[in-house]
Amino acid sequence: MKIISFIYKRTIIKKILTHLNVYKEKKKQRAPPVAPPNDLPIEREPYNDGWPGYEEPVFEF
Repeated sequence: MKIISFIYKRTIIKKILTHLNVYKEKKKQRAPPVAPPNDLPIEREPYNDGWPGYEEPVFEF
């Protein structure tokens, strides 16, 4: 058996392998999420939502 030619174009190779259900694309990995810096102070302002008799809970950190 002799090699007659090579297929070297990516688009043609992709079409052939897709037709044969052999082609699998690599998933691009996203960078992990970056946590916000912990050195920033958290400022909370009271909010009046209009409900009578309701007090906002106070969270202390």
